[in-house]
Amino acid sequence: MNSGLHLSAVIEDILDISAIELGELELHESEFDLGEIMLSALDICQPGAIARDIDISMERDDTAFTILGDDRRVKQIIVNLLSNATKFTDHGGKVELKIVRDEGGQLGLSVTDNGPGIPSVDLKRVMEPFERLDPAQHGDSQGSGLGLPLCNRLIELHGGSLELKSKIGEGTAVTAWLPSERVI
Repeated sequence: MNSGLHLSAVIEDILDISAIELGELELHESEFDLGEIMLSALDICQPGAIARDIDISMERDDTAFTILGDDRRVKQIIVNLLSNATKFTDHGGKVELKIVRDEGGQLGLSVTDNGPGIPSVDLKRVMEPFERLDPAQHGDSQGSGLGLPLCNRLIELHGGSLELKSKIGEGTAVTAWLPSERVI
């Protein structure tokens, strides 16, 4: 992403997180095909992954999922999760997007990577706006500190939650869970 587009994205993230914190961000809900949104998000993130020699892929079966929600915001969540995973995965690494389900019928958008992982003591901290990990431990690919907090707030507006699991030296998995009533 060039610097102008990056700056624009950071400004948009700041405005969005501020609007959420003030209770001013409204979802524009409709029914949409989750697979189409996933493919579109993957297309947006593909060039950045290619530039870093990262294999970015999507695991998808033939099951079609229609979601009731704000398609723009769900796409924003997926793009942020994929971009974050790509940014913090070493050259030649792997990032995967897939749909998962739990026993309660929740649908999860899961992004996994084989990056360096996040220390368990930092898992809660990275969910706070503008918090960043130590560059000495996580390389110079530092972001704005808004990606995960924004995804967390956006999925909460949909009645869902963000789950973060990480293991040092093995990678990170972030799953944005949509409640079962959002799956049509």
